Amino acid sequence: MKRANIILLTIDTLRADALGCYGNDAGLTPNIDIMAKEAWLFESAFANGDHTKPSFPALMTSTYGSMYTGCLGPLSPRRLTLAEVLQEAGYTTAGVTTSPLLGRSHHYHRGFDHFIELSPPDFGASWFQLKGAQRLLASNTLQTLMVRLGLDSRPPPVYASAAVVNDAIYGVLEKLSEPFFLWAHYMDPHWPFHLEAQLDNARQRSMAWQDRVKVHQVVDKKSGPSPADVSHWRELYNRAVSYLDSQLGQLMDKLRERAPMDRTAVILTADHGEEFMEHGGFGHVNHNLYDECLRVPWLIAWPDQPGLRRDNRLVSLLDLAPTVAAMCDATGAPNWLGRPLGQVEGELDSQDWIERPVISETWWERWLAVSVRSSQHKLIWRAGNPDRPEVYHLRTDAGEQKNVFGHDTAVDHRLLSEVHRHMEWAATTQTDPTTVETDETVQQRLRDLGYLE
Repeated sequence: MKRANIILLTIDTLRADALGCYGNDAGLTPNIDIMAKEAWLFESAFANGDHTKPSFPALMTSTYGSMYTGCLGPLSPRRLTLAEVLQEAGYTTAGVTTSPLLGRSHHYHRGFDHFIELSPPDFGASWFQLKGAQRLLASNTLQTLMVRLGLDSRPPPVYASAAVVNDAIYGVLEKLSEPFFLWAHYMDPHWPFHLEAQLDNARQRSMAWQDRVKVHQVVDKKSGPSPADVSHWRELYNRAVSYLDSQLGQLMDKLRERAPMDRTAVILTADHGEEFMEHGGFGHVNHNLYDECLRVPWLIAWPDQPGLRRDNRLVSLLDLAPTVAAMCDATGAPNWLGRPLGQVEGELDSQDWIERPVISETWWERWLAVSVRSSQHKLIWRAGNPDRPEVYHLRTDAGEQKNVFGHDTAVDHRLLSEVHRHMEWAATTQTDPTTVETDETVQQRLRDLGYLE
């Protein structure tokens, strides 16, 4: 019997509650929802970090971001990746990414026989990056003149679109022999959200530049967005999610033509979500460990399995690599921390599954915060304010609005003990951190993505 092929689709910044299969009734994701009807769906899946750097080590290496030289530099060689494990097990491996944080400079190419690192299309004059230029470009009058002159005054994109990622997937599929592992990372729901095809008139272009100026002021704490700004950005996000969904629908149609889908599992998940001022911030660089940034979709469409199966277990992306390895009859790395999640029939037997707390982290330079959640409670601890943690009762306060720290000392003590245990454990793996060397082009992409000032 042939081993299953695996196609892992990771989406940057995709909130679980943006999907119809997770309860959104706006009709944004009909294609993902169709996939979900044939899938094993985890209702309570959480990222182990609130942005890409701490989240992806957990997803790809089943280790926490704080371990093994940390997550702000490249992946440590002490972290064995899912691709390396499957390559060793005889899989042909291919990766496609358009994130500057998930490329060769951060060592995410390890374990891939074919690795495609996509850059955004090169358009936009070099003077666009000069100080003050973006404010000028936000002028509708200037944009009207530039459009009349036939000048391309759109903001330069900072990642390749889903259509370009799909084309790369189609090309690399022709090179893969079975069994294969194919990973592709999409970024369309990530700021700046604007779809290139929709920036075809002066008003839309000036608005796109205005948004870029405003969001940097918000992220840098220089000003707060108005309710109208937040509503506008949420609508742009929804459009980006809808566009991504349409492209994933096209991908699935092509896969049915090109890939042996009777023995291919398709896995879809996200590295984190996005905040729209639910807790006073925008985006995902505000050290946000609330569920708008941590709750993620996770679907596994497995051949010859029953239809939609909702799994209520509390799981995290730490479990993804071990689960995939088990699906492929491969042995995971000795230092992987997650568990393979076998499918279950009917009710869970408490003897077969013991709930473990989900730990998530955020690191930014020397700033650290850690969250610990059970199915009932969640604690957020911040190094900058260690004596004032937050505790939420998730059954009665799913939006995490009422801090009940101090109401139940037994709960507080248990969750704080998990934080300290985790930090001590992570410290035992640490060696000197390494740095990533990036050229000016990549640094500008990171600025435009909101990661650098």
